[in-house]
Amino acid sequence: LEVCLHPLVLMNISDHFTRAFANRGCPQRVIGILVGTVSGRNIQIQNSFEALCANTAEGTKLDTEFIAKKLSMLLEIFPNYEFLGWYSTGKLHERDMLIQRSLVNFNENPLYLVLNTIDPPPKESEDLPVELYESHVQVMENQTNYQFKQLTYTIETTDPERIAVDYVSRAGAGTGEFSEYSSNLMTFLSAMRLFKKRLLKLVEMVAGNSDVRKDQKLMRKLNEICNRIPVAPFDRLKDDFNQEISEELMTTYMAAMSKGASHTSELLERFDFIAMGRDLD
Repeated sequence: LEVCLHPLVLMNISDHFTRAFANRGCPQRVIGILVGTVSGRNIQIQNSFEALCANTAEGTKLDTEFIAKKLSMLLEIFPNYEFLGWYSTGKLHERDMLIQRSLVNFNENPLYLVLNTIDPPPKESEDLPVELYESHVQVMENQTNYQFKQLTYTIETTDPERIAVDYVSRAGAGTGEFSEYSSNLMTFLSAMRLFKKRLLKLVEMVAGNSDVRKDQKLMRKLNEICNRIPVAPFDRLKDDFNQEISEELMTTYMAAMSKGASHTSELLERFDFIAMGRDLD
């Protein structure tokens, strides 16, 4: 069995754990669902989403109706995705098998990803604090025992994920550092400023010195340099610039509206879950 884990999943789990920690002021165990694609014996864990759960005397119980609803919505956008398993933070616990068995309706043998947020990683180790398990069945003396069996995995990234990981690793979201894309823009801007400075120097040299204007060889050289510079009409340049700005703003507005609608949908689902719990009480 070949399992490939994508960085987006780890980013989602880390974000889930960080938000739970910020809301309650102390580390909290978070649980979610893993989705991706399956091709033969190759499994691609490509995305994840948060799951609603409740702590009972028997252990943590997941809201399977919420998972089914969320999964159906996700499959409408990504029809090639499948339910692969679930994740949690902290460390592996014996009661986790109860959650594992509660998800067999979605997958006969769901995967279980554990992000260790308790033990600090060794300083010299380059391994991620991530462990992956599957269910292992043992029949002894007419008794069926379920145990977790650890699996090996590899990290696989796509081009969009590489850009996102690079942006996060460079803390480009407001800490003063720049992503690779921002660095390229800064390099281009510096080159344009240097070009403008040298061009103004040439204009100043020609306008302020009559001897230079009388030198036909030098003027032909300057004319050759000017002809190499692509010049666009100001009105056309202004229209293209305004159109590009409008498209970028429209994309930003659409992204903000989509994100707001998603947050609103999650909030309403949580209210429904809380109201359902009160009705049962």
